Amino acid sequence: MTSFWSNWLKTWVWAVGLFGAVLTLGAFHATAAPVAAIYELVGGTAPTQDPAFRFTLALLGAVTIGWALTLAVALDAAHALGGTMWRGLTVAVLGWYLIDSALSVATGFALNAVSNTVFLAGFLLPVWRSGALSTSLSPSGRDVTARSERRARPSTGSG
Repeated sequence: MTSFWSNWLKTWVWAVGLFGAVLTLGAFHATAAPVAAIYELVGGTAPTQDPAFRFTLALLGAVTIGWALTLAVALDAAHALGGTMWRGLTVAVLGWYLIDSALSVATGFALNAVSNTVFLAGFLLPVWRSGALSTSLSPSGRDVTARSERRARPSTGSG
């Protein structure tokens, strides 16, 4: 994967963490305005800021920050381990997308599914464009995709 796509994914992970931080801010009345703006953006008004809702926001924020940290480690592992790890990570992100988007639509926040689609594209674009899903590693951990592709190409030299 080129440094461009690698940096793209690092930025993507930072966006996940930032979203989690915004959610945690919703746990306190004084810092809840960004969360209210998110609710309005996805098609609703922010619910009453009762203690149970504040707890839910704090918990969701912490889980989302944890997800960002996990994704950061998983991306490092995917860079090291190749296609199998990229495929597993892609299945995990797609699983999140399907569940979160379906529940968003079912609960009346269909615009959240739109933002989820943009977020999913932010992951899939670099993974697909870089060819990471097809990368294979030898038992020694070396990328053998390029070497096996070179062997499969006919020689262009004379001789």
